[in-house]
Amino acid sequence: MPLTPEQEWTLVACGLVAHADGILKEGECDQVLAMIDERLSPEDQHTWVAMVSSSEALEDHLRELPPILPLFHEPLLERAWAMALADGDVDEVELKVVERIAEMIGAAPEDLSAWRD
Repeated sequence: MPLTPEQEWTLVACGLVAHADGILKEGECDQVLAMIDERLSPEDQHTWVAMVSSSEALEDHLRELPPILPLFHEPLLERAWAMALADGDVDEVELKVVERIAEMIGAAPEDLSAWRD
């Protein structure tokens, strides 16, 4: 069973946040990998694990993602923000990734600020 567009956006966004500071820490990696749906075929799981391991592959996939409904903006950005907080310290570069994702999906900056709090 393939991932929904919302699940793909969440995986890609969280993966990019995890890679943002240039160091994919164990806790961040574990959180992203835990999001990979166990209902996926082993082949699809392998594809996603490989993609999450590479910021370049994530960036490539990000450009191909279809838009998601506004209903899913808040949960997506909350998960991305939680990933930024995973190591206990939000770097400016992680914040910029979350802001870029918010802009790409059309979320208002004031909504992002509210959802982060």
